[in-house]
Amino acid sequence: MTEWAGFDPVGYRAYVHFKNDTKLDEAAMTASCREITEKYGLPPVGMNSRYFTYYKRTIDFTAVGGIAFLVLIGGYVVIQSIFRISVNDKIQSFGQLRMIGATQKQIKQIVKREGRKLGSIGTLIGTVLGVSGSFLLFPKGFHVLYNTLAAVLAAVICWIMVSVSIRKPMKIASGISPVEAVRFSPEPDAVHRRRKHIRLNPVSMGIANFMRDRKKTTAIVASLSLGGIFLLIIASALLTRSPRQYADR
Repeated sequence: MTEWAGFDPVGYRAYVHFKNDTKLDEAAMTASCREITEKYGLPPVGMNSRYFTYYKRTIDFTAVGGIAFLVLIGGYVVIQSIFRISVNDKIQSFGQLRMIGATQKQIKQIVKREGRKLGSIGTLIGTVLGVSGSFLLFPKGFHVLYNTLAAVLAAVICWIMVSVSIRKPMKIASGISPVEAVRFSPEPDAVHRRRKHIRLNPVSMGIANFMRDRKKTTAIVASLSLGGIFLLIIASALLTRSPRQYADR
């Protein structure tokens, strides 16, 4: 480069790449750089030690615990919201079952069976996607034993989360009586409060539909909001967990 016409050393930077870099520590790399510079009479080489600081940094269990707590709370809210919506849509069906002699315990068993079935299917799909995504994103750091333990732990936590989340919907479903099921309406007074001069268009009809059942609307909004929050958290974590980007900055 020094023989190139118009060469200006300002603004140029040279990088040295080591083979087996994951097996070398900072001292070994520094010694190799010093040996190379002495052999060829080069100026001293600057060493960016931030990479090693980041690479050896211990896990912040406070942050991990906080994220885990948010995930558990979010999962609880989302699962319970989904089953609340499902129970509300089947109130009349549960009332008909009560009318032909079904007990509260049997109604609870129906909701519990549905929750366990859907929870098992979702847990299996989520575990497979999680392990596959881990392997595709970080193939070099993929460890079969650790990922298996993590998958088993996640499945157990999901099973407990589903069991706890569906308890409230189970009580709602089992507590409905045949008479209440016939009279059931998400918002009984909505018809009387509705203004006659509202213009019918897609927006007004959508708002009116949401306002009919505020609990259902709240559950849907909470589920979608938490889903978006978790997506941003995971994306941010993946973008910042790059030692090379950290060293380049």
